[in-house]
Amino acid sequence: IKVPVGLRGGRSDSTADAQHETNLVRVSFQVECHSTSADECIAIVGAPPELGKWKNVMIMAPDWPRWKIEVDVPKRNEYVEYKYVKVRRDGVISTWEPGKNRLLKLSDSDAEESISTKDGLFAGENAPTKQKV
Repeated sequence: IKVPVGLRGGRSDSTADAQHETNLVRVSFQVECHSTSADECIAIVGAPPELGKWKNVMIMAPDWPRWKIEVDVPKRNEYVEYKYVKVRRDGVISTWEPGKNRLLKLSDSDAEESISTKDGLFAGENAPTKQKV
């Protein structure tokens, strides 16, 4: 499946709907992935328009092995549903995270202007082990 690729960087500009929204929360998404190849990057895709409505991926900025992106999301969303994916250089999704979609609860963030997530490892990946020398 080849998907339209959104931003190639670490910060997303809000969509037209969100730009008119005055009640936004900036969400900083972060995930660790040690198994990307030289031709792959990590992206995020999700239900709200700001995360592509499951059709457009948002490429995350690498700080290997961490991948990050900031997205402005309307606070009117109670939850943000999303997944991380591996995307090849040609724009094809090579790997979807296995398992259930991730959920970020926004309803508790009414007074906050920003939220940081540290989602740990890309689902299905094991933490690297140190080898004895």
